[in-house]
Amino acid sequence: NAEYMGALYNTNKFRENDIIPGIDQFRFGKSSGGFVPDEYVNQRGRGYDYWIDIAISEFKDKLFENFTTGTELLLKYDHDSMANYLQKFLTRDPLHPEKFIGRYPPSVINWLETMDTGTGIYDLAFVETVLDNTEFSSPVNEVIEWRCIDGGTSRVIDAIIHLLPQSSKPLLGRKVKAIKPTEKKTKLKIEFENILPTEFVDNNNSNN
Repeated sequence: NAEYMGALYNTNKFRENDIIPGIDQFRFGKSSGGFVPDEYVNQRGRGYDYWIDIAISEFKDKLFENFTTGTELLLKYDHDSMANYLQKFLTRDPLHPEKFIGRYPPSVINWLETMDTGTGIYDLAFVETVLDNTEFSSPVNEVIEWRCIDGGTSRVIDAIIHLLPQSSKPLLGRKVKAIKPTEKKTKLKIEFENILPTEFVDNNNSNN
């Protein structure tokens, strides 16, 4: 609707410019009949993004300081989903260093996911979520310039495929019938319809 740009939840709707961080306008809090502890949704000036930032700001800061070492730190949590990480992280409150914050309860995680992205996104990789968040913000207040690719981003993929050896190029338009182990533990056999089987190196078992 061109006359209304904003957000709607629990029958409560607000224009984007009328949403106040830290005010439970959408009635998520327990005192409003919702499921989220009020200390998260009713702290003026602390919107949902505040609670996300204190959980992942360390990783974003490290990525901007040094992308290589920042990535190494981030990959230590590659086995986590965003939801899983938020349930176990522990950090100090930036405004009250004597107080620890962390281990968000599921109700808070669901609230953050609803406000931040969409259903199911926080079940995806923690690394991906941090990188997505970093794309649109800079902890060092740098101006991030965006570029468009003439012809679309698929041209990047096409260029990468062009650089791959023939044995590593993806096979498109093929129906996979089976994925089987081979006698060599470092390879898997992929069987397709109407094409000879292909063996691929399994890098995760390359040292076995």
